[in-house]
Amino acid sequence: MTLDPVVMCGVECMKMCRFVCIVANQLKLETVAPYGKCLIAYYLRNEAIKGGKRTAEVIYQCATCGLCTEWCLPRVDVPEIVKDVRAKLLEKDVAPEATVELGERARSERNPYGEPHNKRLAALRKGKKNGKKKEGGVAYFVGCTSAYKQPSIAKATAEILEQAGDGFTLIDEEWCCGAPLLSTGHRELAAEHAKHNKEVIERSGCDIVVTSCAGCYMTLSRDYPKMGFPLKTRVLHLSQYLWKVIEEGKLEIRKTSREKDLKVTYHDPCHLGRHMGVYEEPRSVLNSFARVQLIEMEWSKRNSKCCGSGGGLQLNFPELSRKIGMERIREATATGAEILVTACPFCKNQLEGVSEGKIKVYDLSEFVAKHLKTLE
Repeated sequence: MTLDPVVMCGVECMKMCRFVCIVANQLKLETVAPYGKCLIAYYLRNEAIKGGKRTAEVIYQCATCGLCTEWCLPRVDVPEIVKDVRAKLLEKDVAPEATVELGERARSERNPYGEPHNKRLAALRKGKKNGKKKEGGVAYFVGCTSAYKQPSIAKATAEILEQAGDGFTLIDEEWCCGAPLLSTGHRELAAEHAKHNKEVIERSGCDIVVTSCAGCYMTLSRDYPKMGFPLKTRVLHLSQYLWKVIEEGKLEIRKTSREKDLKVTYHDPCHLGRHMGVYEEPRSVLNSFARVQLIEMEWSKRNSKCCGSGGGLQLNFPELSRKIGMERIREATATGAEILVTACPFCKNQLEGVSEGKIKVYDLSEFVAKHLKTLE
């Protein structure tokens, strides 16, 4: 058997991925299934096809969620193959217009939304000192979506960091971590952001960086070293930090006056779960609350379905992304839970937007901050 992953996926596999691909299940096309994308990658590499707008459309119809890899017998990393092809399509000037514009916004304002860079930390800067901090301190890497689209997550995280007693500093001149740039093919720009962020993070003097964004956590921890910019600083996702301080007794989980259990279900962000293996800490935090009944969805942990917003899918194909998100909401409501908790501002933004009032959606930071003193 060949060891070429592109050939293994496109030719020599049983193609189980087609049954779990969130995009293929919506579009009902073999072309957009993971193995179909690998065949396209093979044809492009061997110059059997040139790769035009339709090719780019298919390649970008992917959330890079990685569920296909969980069902792949030879364990082919399809998301990495897709990202590699996207970088080449971007060089050929055939990438979707929205992807090109994302790069332009990131170059201009250092975030994918094109929001003013000088407003990035506005909600949190009041009363906080930026830059240097004593050795051993905690730095909060806010991330673009928490800063601009879900400020309640940033504020909740700040409240938790303060209550845990460690205090924290903000990273002066924080830029986008680069996750949306890497996933859409903007590799050089992502490397520029990585180099910058490494410098400002290490200049802060902190030895722990906490982020409430699953994508930021994955990128700072996994992708920066791959790009040649490993951080000397320890990186923790908020869920990991929360469980750490709860176990250390620094964050008190008080008793509740509720007579009935609060039914909660948890959505695993792809970047936090499948890509980084963080499954237990968010659940342990939720289970720390008295009278919280955690109910798992049918598709959870390694087999968790994607919310549909990652990998540039929401950016380039918003209606397709919305349908995928609505399917995840249906799975959440089927559990009978009152509340859906996730641990990523991108997931929360998506799921909240498509929930249509059927279930309350919280980020883990918001849930903890709201219910830290008492469950009401």
